[in-house]
Amino acid sequence: QRRGTTFEGYQPNQNEDTETNTNIVGLDFFSTMGIPIVQGRDFNGYDVESSPRVVIVNEEVARRYFAGQNAIGKRIRFGAPTNPQREIVGIVRNAKYRNLREQPLPFIYLPLGQEYQAGMTMMVRTTSDPSSLVTSLRNEMRALNKEVPVFAVQTMTDRIGGQLAAERMIAVLLSIFGGAALLLAAIGVYGVMAYSVAQRSHEIGIRMALGAERFDILRLIVRQGLTLVMIGTGIGLLLSLALTRVLTTQLFGISATDPLTFGGIVALMIVVGLLACYIPARRATKLDPLVALRYE
Repeated sequence: QRRGTTFEGYQPNQNEDTETNTNIVGLDFFSTMGIPIVQGRDFNGYDVESSPRVVIVNEEVARRYFAGQNAIGKRIRFGAPTNPQREIVGIVRNAKYRNLREQPLPFIYLPLGQEYQAGMTMMVRTTSDPSSLVTSLRNEMRALNKEVPVFAVQTMTDRIGGQLAAERMIAVLLSIFGGAALLLAAIGVYGVMAYSVAQRSHEIGIRMALGAERFDILRLIVRQGLTLVMIGTGIGLLLSLALTRVLTTQLFGISATDPLTFGGIVALMIVVGLLACYIPARRATKLDPLVALRYE
């Protein structure tokens, strides 16, 4: 982080700290990391120590310090007025820098050719299994320079996974509780329908004695049971949609109102409810009308 960054044409408020976050990057960093360049250019081989100083900023810097202007070509200065100015040559999409929950941060990238650092992190993009390339990468680095150590090798998936460890644990616990709730709901629907069938044995016997087919009885009971299931599912769906604001901060890469997720849950509830209704309904179709009428 660098404090006291001066932006051409921007007049900070009294006591405003124009703090910026910086990163020194090499060539093809943005394509490797999948960060699109939305305006201007990427760093190239001409951005060296002897050439004019350049930087690339993210969209948040352009929005915050160059509102209503074209940030390309504007100049910035880090620290004291005697420090050299740097020209903005590109604007890239906002990204996550510290953690996955952060709000967009003003971020400035400097080229490695102009800001050499001995210790750097090498980023490698591959279409194959990253873990299978570790040995090859070590050998390549050793061939280039035996004095350069390669350590703390980690895939991006593992790094992000560490950030999401708490959320994943919560998701597992919620899945267990959700499964238990689904099982209890199925048992409840089954119990209600089984009790209802037992109480309506006389009615079912009369219907069958008057010529009702077994399929008619099955359809009647299943339809009534599914009506209850659909009412309960609808109420649960409305309550879930009302809680989306709470869920939004715990989700990454998926919307809190994802239609596929909600559709899948609704379909699952209907299937479970159908099975819970079908078993008592199937049992009702096997009632002997004479026996049902005799015990009433």
